[in-house]
Formats: sequence, structure tokens, C-alpha cells
Amino acid sequence: MTAVVLFAALPGVCSAGDPPVLPPLEIPVLTEADAIQVDGDLTDWRHVIGPPTLAMIDMWGDVTEGDGMRDLLDYRLEVWIAVLPPDRLLLAFERRDTGISDQVFDGWRDGEFEFMLEVAPQMVASDVATAQRVEVLPFAEGSLSVRYTGALGAWRNTTEFIHGVTDSDPPKANREIATRVEVSLTVFDVVSDVGLQESVRSALEVGDVMTLGVIGVDVDPCDGCVAVVTYPATLARDLRKDASGFGTAILTRLEPPRTVVSPSGWGSLKRLLRW
Repeated sequence: MTAVVLFAALPGVCSAGDPPVLPPLEIPVLTEADAIQVDGDLTDWRHVIGPPTLAMIDMWGDVTEGDGMRDLLDYRLEVWIAVLPPDRLLLAFERRDTGISDQVFDGWRDGEFEFMLEVAPQMVASDVATAQRVEVLPFAEGSLSVRYTGALGAWRNTTEFIHGVTDSDPPKANREIATRVEVSLTVFDVVSDVGLQESVRSALEVGDVMTLGVIGVDVDPCDGCVAVVTYPATLARDLRKDASGFGTAILTRLEPPRTVVSPSGWGSLKRLLRW
């Protein structure tokens, strides 16, 4: 039975009506001196960039997927995105849940995270073949699978072009666990099946525009308990098929981190009321 995922009581998950019109994301452009290390520790992200690029308040649930309304009660996702010129994109996310299992429901795997990107949509057709899709699977036993997917560019699945690390809090009975993953990947304007010689690496700089999409999945050990959240607000399976639905992001100069709003108090209340 399909359950509605959108749940009014949850921060960042709206209950009815059209999805909000969100402004373009601002992706900071780093230098080597900014010293964000891909090591599974997100302390440097919080210090250099500040609050996450995307949080649950920016995402919507997929109303076609399982008992998501129940599942979102114990699932949180925060995502940081940054660019290191000329052609590297750094990605970090922290997933909070009661743990990651080997559960799979209707093709969705617990802990699955997908990041989709088009740097030059004006140069190529906006479809799944030309978008750069990265799949991250932090498995229950602690190993990590990070790979490019889709029809193009299987040759990129080496540490030269993509690699990631993961870190998790020690398991505690009936307690929320934070799983952190960082990924470094090479960005291309054009990707070829043939290899690097027929592909065009990006030359990223302040002012560039890209489009992107994010999918996060939580599967619990019960029949049909799955939550799928996406950015932007669209059905997850549609986001996989058509890059024209991606959200817009602009590369900006790195500014001093914004003040982190406490999870309680008037600042937090205003954040929720903006919807």
C-alpha cells in the first residue's frame, strides 16, 4: 500500500499544496588553502563552509514510495557541496538514523544516496545518459561503494576520478546513529564511453551555473517501510530519468560561515514558518 510521505509535523517536509519555489543553491568555490579533507570527519566542512548546503527542510518526500510517513520520523539528512577548481567537486553528507541495514525494498537500498549533476546542460541533451550520476552505498558492515552510474563513463570508476570515505558513530541500542560520507569526484562537461581522450573536463570557476539532484533513502526492517527524499521536489524515479528536472546551483566565492541557528528557540521557529 502506498502511503503519503509528506508529513506536516516534520521539519522541512510539507504536507500539502505545490512544492515551494526554492532559490538557486549557492555552491562555494574552494582553494587548496581552505583545507577540506576527504576523511569522513565533517568538522572541517562546518568550520570552512558552515551550515549544510541542503537539509531536510529543503527536501520533499516521494509520495510513491512505501510507508515513508512513518519512516521519516527517524531519518535525517544533511548535505554539503563545494567545488575545488579546476574540475573537482567535493560532496559530504551526514545521515542520522537508528542504523544502516542490508534491507532492500522495491529496488531501494537502506542508506542509499544518489547525486546527479550537469555542468553544461546547454551543451548536451538533458537526459539520464548525459547527466553525471553518482551512487553511494554505505553498507551495514562498514564498507563503502561509490561509483558513477548510467550509460556513459564506466572508465571513471577508479580512484583517479572518484573516491569516498565513510565514518559512523558506535552503535547504541535504540539510539540515533550518525553516518558520515565524503566523496571527491571529477566533473566533466562532456563524458564519452571511449574514455578520457574523448571527454571534456570542466573548468569550474565563480559564476558558473550547474544543475543537480539529490536522492536519499531510508529502509527499515518491516514490510514496505521506506522513505525516499529528493532535491528538488520531484518523484525520485523521475529524477533518475530526466535531468531537466534538476535544481539550479551557482558557484560563488567562499564567504565566512553563517551563524548556525540553534535547533530550538525563535530562530528555529522562524525557519519553519517561512513555508
